[in-house]
Amino acid sequence: MRDSRRILVFAATALTLCLPGCRRGDGVDRIAADAENHDFLLDLPGRRVIHIAGAYPRKTYLCSQAFPGGRKRSFRLPGYSLTGRPFLLRDGRTVLIAAKHYGDEHSEGVSTELLLRVDLEAGEILRAYELPDGAVIRAFAQPRWSPAPVIAIQDGTVARIARLDARTDLKTGGIRLAAVLGGEMAIAEDYPTIAAVALDRLGAGALRLFEAGSGRKGREVGLQSPRHLEARGSGHWLVTVEDANGGGVVVDFNDSLQKVRTLLSTPGRVESVVLGDRWLYAIALAPQVRSAATKAWVRPRELHRVDLTGADRSRTFPWTEREGALLGLDEVAGRLYFAVTDQDDAAVWSIPTDVRVLERLGPDIDRPVRATSGQVYLAVFGALVAAFVVGLAYVLTSEPGV
Repeated sequence: MRDSRRILVFAATALTLCLPGCRRGDGVDRIAADAENHDFLLDLPGRRVIHIAGAYPRKTYLCSQAFPGGRKRSFRLPGYSLTGRPFLLRDGRTVLIAAKHYGDEHSEGVSTELLLRVDLEAGEILRAYELPDGAVIRAFAQPRWSPAPVIAIQDGTVARIARLDARTDLKTGGIRLAAVLGGEMAIAEDYPTIAAVALDRLGAGALRLFEAGSGRKGREVGLQSPRHLEARGSGHWLVTVEDANGGGVVVDFNDSLQKVRTLLSTPGRVESVVLGDRWLYAIALAPQVRSAATKAWVRPRELHRVDLTGADRSRTFPWTEREGALLGLDEVAGRLYFAVTDQDDAAVWSIPTDVRVLERLGPDIDRPVRATSGQVYLAVFGALVAAFVVGLAYVLTSEPGV
């Protein structure tokens, strides 16, 4: 039985070596790691990551992973292919997600595009809103000024907002916004205003405000290559733009767009931003030239940290070369959440904001792909089966009395 014991020891050793890829001694956690995972959503109050797995029609799953090291749940919605990132409602149980309806399991072709309201606990569709063909969901919020959640959708160059209540018709209803052309949108939480960034093919653009009740356009300011946009609260808007030299700038506008404050300026284009009460973190392309031999999304990047109070100096850390996005910041717990979004090593990283960790974590994220939990379990199961076979062969081939 010596051979079977060796195989069991090998299985235990393999498991021990693989598990640290998910949890490390420095407090860094790797969550929802799998090449097929995408469209990550961080739910800090619920202590979990919600995401989509898979892409092939009828083979997509809505998943949630509790952290650290908590239960993972996933389920399919037969007849539907999930096509967009999830939006979590304030109840913490219900999500909105775009989907294509394929009818039953045996029907052919896509019939409709929908926005589904799904119960995460039961895995059931509570409501389906039909969308215009090719529509893109630009923003979602549950603002204090509305009795129901508010959504902004764009169909071609036409953008509309609508309340998600029992009478909602997203295909033909809602309030049309004037003069919108592409770009991100954001919905203010504390007063009825929608912001949108517009961008033409030459890079010229603008930040525009709209009155939510009528869709009427308010003040507008011209910007060079505006991209990321979010509502900060208290009538402020966060926008990333490019300067004349191609560098990235993070700016804060007040509600009238008449006052602007530069929060961060970098030599490379800003790709992702997350903002807390005190700290701003941003990922930007590094000035170094990317190697032509690498994949398109593999580029030198930097993580920038700014103390908005001015009490601490700004810091820049070398970051992963993988494509990704900042998902959130927990200033109370001192943790930053970052998602690797390329399919080589997709995962969410929960990272302590300790400077010593941030200084050396980027290269760690760039290490070769780690085994997923499913691969670990498969390897251990295979080793156990092999041990059983070896043991059985030993018994059958052993001579009596030996």
